[in-house]
Amino acid sequence: MKKIYLFNLVFCCLFLLFPLRSSAFLGFDYGITGSVSTAYDDNVTFVKEDKKSDNVTNLRIGLGAKQEGKTDTFAIGGSFTQHLFAGHSSFDNNSQNIDIDYKKELSRYDRFSVANKFVHAEDPESFEDDFGRASGRYSY
Repeated sequence: MKKIYLFNLVFCCLFLLFPLRSSAFLGFDYGITGSVSTAYDDNVTFVKEDKKSDNVTNLRIGLGAKQEGKTDTFAIGGSFTQHLFAGHSSFDNNSQNIDIDYKKELSRYDRFSVANKFVHAEDPESFEDDFGRASGRYSY
């Protein structure tokens, strides 16, 4: 358990000491993101009987690219998240997501937009992941 907390401390310090900045190449703006979070979960197995509690550490790294023109925008991004359990290492898992978005302005009043979101996770991270879009048909 001490190894995980030491790893979190080193990981956070690296991001503070060496900030990653976006750069431009071939008309794309590239970006790199990262985050570390730790949370206590009192029921990691989601059961009523024989509950198990643990500290869960999430390490996330992401890459993105965006290109903007006068009338169109293309963006692609993805991230990889590693979920580490301090007391139950057999529950360690990872998740990935990819987002693709394209927008085109056809005229002053007409616009075209296409988006695709892919998520691969061992368990849902939110209510919307579990049951789809729950906010209604007018949410964006």
